[in-house]
Amino acid sequence: MQKIMGTADRLIRTLIALGIAALYFTGRISGTLAIVLGIVAIIFPVTSFVARCPAYLPFGISTQKERPGSVPACRDLMRGSVLVSHLTSCQRAMLQGAGGAVSASAPPLPRTS
Repeated sequence: MQKIMGTADRLIRTLIALGIAALYFTGRISGTLAIVLGIVAIIFPVTSFVARCPAYLPFGISTQKERPGSVPACRDLMRGSVLVSHLTSCQRAMLQGAGGAVSASAPPLPRTS
Protein backbone atom coordinates (compact mmCIF):
# COMPACT_ATOMS: atom_id res chain seq x y z
CA MET A 1 0.00 0.00 0.00
CA GLN A 2 1.29 3.42 -0.96
CA LYS A 3 1.65 6.00 1.80
CA ILE A 4 -0.41 9.11 1.17
CA MET A 5 0.25 11.01 4.40
CA GLY A 6 3.32 13.15 4.92
CA THR A 7 5.29 13.53 8.12
CA ALA A 8 3.70 16.87 9.07
CA ASP A 9 0.19 15.48 8.56
CA ARG A 10 0.99 12.44 10.71
CA LEU A 11 2.54 14.58 13.46
CA ILE A 12 -0.42 16.97 13.58
CA ARG A 13 -2.87 14.07 13.82
CA THR A 14 -0.89 12.53 16.67
CA LEU A 15 -0.75 15.84 18.55
CA ILE A 16 -4.50 16.35 18.12
CA ALA A 17 -5.18 12.85 19.45
CA LEU A 18 -2.93 13.51 22.46
CA GLY A 19 -4.70 16.83 23.07
CA ILE A 20 -8.11 15.17 22.99
CA ALA A 21 -6.91 12.47 25.39
CA ALA A 22 -5.57 15.14 27.75
CA LEU A 23 -8.90 17.00 27.67
CA TYR A 24 -10.80 13.81 28.40
CA PHE A 25 -8.59 12.58 31.24
CA THR A 26 -8.55 16.01 32.93
CA GLY A 27 -12.37 16.08 32.83
CA ARG A 28 -12.66 19.12 30.53
CA ILE A 29 -14.85 17.24 28.01
CA SER A 30 -17.62 14.74 28.76
CA GLY A 31 -20.83 13.29 27.36
CA THR A 32 -21.47 13.15 23.62
CA LEU A 33 -18.58 15.48 22.81
CA ALA A 34 -16.20 13.17 24.68
CA ILE A 35 -17.48 10.16 22.73
CA VAL A 36 -17.18 11.85 19.33
CA LEU A 37 -13.74 13.29 20.05
CA GLY A 38 -12.70 9.94 21.59
CA ILE A 39 -13.48 8.21 18.30
CA VAL A 40 -11.43 10.85 16.48
CA ALA A 41 -8.62 10.37 19.00
CA ILE A 42 -8.58 6.65 18.21
CA ILE A 43 -8.77 7.04 14.42
CA PHE A 44 -6.07 9.72 14.10
CA PRO A 45 -3.14 7.69 15.54
CA VAL A 46 -4.19 4.60 13.57
CA THR A 47 -4.25 6.50 10.27
CA SER A 48 -0.96 8.18 11.23
CA PHE A 49 0.67 4.83 11.91
CA VAL A 50 -0.33 3.32 8.56
CA ALA A 51 0.15 6.67 6.73
CA ARG A 52 -3.17 6.29 4.93
CA CYS A 53 -6.44 8.14 5.44
CA PRO A 54 -9.55 6.61 3.85
CA ALA A 55 -11.15 10.08 3.68
CA TYR A 56 -8.33 11.24 1.35
CA LEU A 57 -8.86 8.48 -1.23
CA PRO A 58 -12.09 9.67 -2.94
CA PHE A 59 -10.59 13.13 -3.41
CA GLY A 60 -7.13 11.97 -4.52
CA ILE A 61 -5.46 13.91 -1.71
CA SER A 62 -1.89 13.08 -0.77
CA THR A 63 0.26 15.00 1.70
CA GLN A 64 3.24 12.71 1.06
CA LYS A 65 6.08 14.52 -0.68
CA GLU A 66 7.34 12.84 -3.83
CA ARG A 67 10.93 11.70 -3.76
CA PRO A 68 13.06 12.85 -6.70
CA GLY A 69 13.46 9.29 -8.04
CA SER A 70 9.85 8.23 -7.63
CA VAL A 71 7.72 7.27 -10.63
CA PRO A 72 5.27 10.22 -10.27
CA ALA A 73 8.21 12.63 -10.14
CA CYS A 74 9.65 11.01 -13.28
CA ARG A 75 6.35 11.45 -15.10
CA ASP A 76 6.70 15.19 -14.61
CA LEU A 77 10.06 15.01 -16.39
CA MET A 78 8.46 13.38 -19.45
CA ARG A 79 6.73 16.62 -20.41
CA GLY A 80 9.80 18.13 -22.04
CA SER A 81 13.47 17.80 -22.81
CA VAL A 82 15.48 17.10 -19.66
CA LEU A 83 19.04 16.33 -18.75
CA VAL A 84 18.83 12.75 -17.50
CA SER A 85 22.40 11.99 -16.48
CA HIS A 86 21.26 11.92 -12.83
CA LEU A 87 18.45 9.42 -13.49
CA THR A 88 18.68 5.66 -13.20
CA SER A 89 18.70 3.54 -16.34
CA CYS A 90 15.11 2.49 -15.62
CA GLN A 91 14.00 6.11 -15.46
CA ARG A 92 15.88 6.97 -18.67
CA ALA A 93 14.15 4.05 -20.37
CA MET A 94 10.79 5.41 -19.21
CA LEU A 95 11.63 8.79 -20.72
CA GLN A 96 12.79 7.31 -24.01
CA GLY A 97 9.71 5.09 -24.20
CA ALA A 98 7.45 8.09 -23.61
CA GLY A 99 9.02 10.08 -26.41
CA GLY A 100 10.94 12.43 -24.13
CA ALA A 101 14.17 13.89 -25.44
CA VAL A 102 17.22 12.44 -23.75
CA SER A 103 20.36 14.54 -23.51
CA ALA A 104 23.48 13.34 -25.31
CA SER A 105 25.43 13.59 -22.05
CA ALA A 106 23.50 10.66 -20.62
CA PRO A 107 25.20 7.29 -21.01
CA PRO A 108 23.65 5.10 -23.71
CA LEU A 109 21.11 2.55 -22.63
CA PRO A 110 21.71 -1.13 -23.38
CA ARG A 111 19.51 -2.50 -26.13
CA THR A 112 17.43 -5.57 -25.41
CA SER A 113 16.02 -7.68 -28.19
